[in-house]
Amino acid sequence: MAAKRKICFPITNRAYYGRSQLLIRKLHAHPDIDLKLMLGGSILLDKYSRHVADDIAAGGFEIAASMFNVIEGGNHVAMAKTACLTALEFTNAFHTAKPDVVVICGDRFEQLAIAMAAAYLNITIAHIEGGDVTGSIDESVRHAITKLAHLHFVTNVDAHHRVLAMGENPDYVFNTGSLDVELAAQ
Repeated sequence: MAAKRKICFPITNRAYYGRSQLLIRKLHAHPDIDLKLMLGGSILLDKYSRHVADDIAAGGFEIAASMFNVIEGGNHVAMAKTACLTALEFTNAFHTAKPDVVVICGDRFEQLAIAMAAAYLNITIAHIEGGDVTGSIDESVRHAITKLAHLHFVTNVDAHHRVLAMGENPDYVFNTGSLDVELAAQ
């Protein structure tokens, strides 16, 4: 029997946890997957996500690591410093956990730092929501994550075309739809 595939799912804010719950439950229930949740960013701060980390643990999910890596300030300097701390903390966590795959959801600056850490450790990156267009800085971050990723789970046909236009291998780009739509349908 083959060993379970170890998948790390970093969660850095309440919104990504909320929209990813169905996927997290499916991965957790899969018999061939050893799911490890890694918490960081505002998800651990009472100010933004009071008790969400407790709810995650109460849901029966293993929290493999919790990292306090937020520099508060609400400005670009604080964001850049938080990204640096995020890369450092998640590098250490990935080095310890030795995952086969890291799942990156979305386009936030912390996710780019996490993707960078995984890329330098030669860990396969699965990116959800690549190729979307918003017109904000998040779009550039999303596209940077796409270039670091190996597996691409896009939300629509246009995003699929954009990811392919970035030179990604068509065999690894999947139009799976939106986590938000799937959650709303429940």
